[in-house]
Amino acid sequence: LTRSGNTTLFVPLAGAGKSMFLNYYDSETGAGGILCNKPECTHNDSTCNGYGDFDCISCYDGYIWWSGYNPSDKNDKQKYLWRADASGANRKKMFTLERLNTTMIAYIHRGYYYALESSDEIVEGVGSVGRIDLFAYRLDGSEKVLIYSNSTNGWSETALNLKFSGNFVYYYFDRKNSFDIYRFDTKTRTTEEIALLDREKLQKHPRAMYVTRNNEIYLYGAENKKDIAWKLENGELIPLVTFDDPDGRYNVMFMTDDAVGAMRINRAPAVDSCWVKKYDGTTVYKLDMVSDYVENTIRKDNAEAYNSLFFACGDENRFYLFGNAIEKDKQTIRYLVMYEYSDGKLASRLLTADATIFK
Repeated sequence: LTRSGNTTLFVPLAGAGKSMFLNYYDSETGAGGILCNKPECTHNDSTCNGYGDFDCISCYDGYIWWSGYNPSDKNDKQKYLWRADASGANRKKMFTLERLNTTMIAYIHRGYYYALESSDEIVEGVGSVGRIDLFAYRLDGSEKVLIYSNSTNGWSETALNLKFSGNFVYYYFDRKNSFDIYRFDTKTRTTEEIALLDREKLQKHPRAMYVTRNNEIYLYGAENKKDIAWKLENGELIPLVTFDDPDGRYNVMFMTDDAVGAMRINRAPAVDSCWVKKYDGTTVYKLDMVSDYVENTIRKDNAEAYNSLFFACGDENRFYLFGNAIEKDKQTIRYLVMYEYSDGKLASRLLTADATIFK
């Protein structure tokens, strides 16, 4: 899922064949569907402009970019970076991605495609271990820069994400015992160690990072069974905003340059809510997220444990949640809901829903 202005691009999570079609939704007009500008297209085979293998979708420089296999050639096992017009037409294969396995994450920033790629390798005395490499590819494929490389025999201990600010690329590792932050300078091609945070010494559990336009670094995560956002200063975590409520625990889901947003989802009773605060701790709003579709279709006659919600992306004005529910007749329903804050309310809109037989 990705956003560009008022338009959201996403690939439905379920349905026979439907996961191969790129969909769009315009939050201003309410228009949406499969992204294809062919007037007579039936949108049900590979001739459709919206058909493909879409992984890590991005909007950049007026184009849609993604990594994926060639859907028109099942014998081609190679992965490529693709580009298409905003309408989905004029699809172009930009260059080959060297790894055959799935790219874990990818972003585009200032003319480069950043990809975290995984593979397996044999290390003497250890055996098979996982290897991760962070590369920056020039969008025309003419240059490839290695930013980070490491091998580990514990995939569960390492997760990496990227944040961009100007010429800097920030990346972090959420490890079992530490939270390590680095910064890559795209001009000098050098890497700087920002902080190596010992979880045991901190007694805090950061799980994600946010970087402002002014290169201020914030982390959010758990401390003493409360979710909290900290500012990183001189290697120390300074408490910024805390979310605590006697009715249930809130988890911080996003930060912007102006606000911190936490949500309470997947909890009983079946009331999901969003709590947004400013950096000084004052509340912008604290509202229940009520969706007619969820309440009347997903949760009707179903136990709360059968429904799960996952934050996709967004900010205090508009955010998206993926839902996954199992009905009593063993069907799995997957859906995408957009919530928009307006006139003191959180209005929801169902973007897509599909059901498959649960096996």
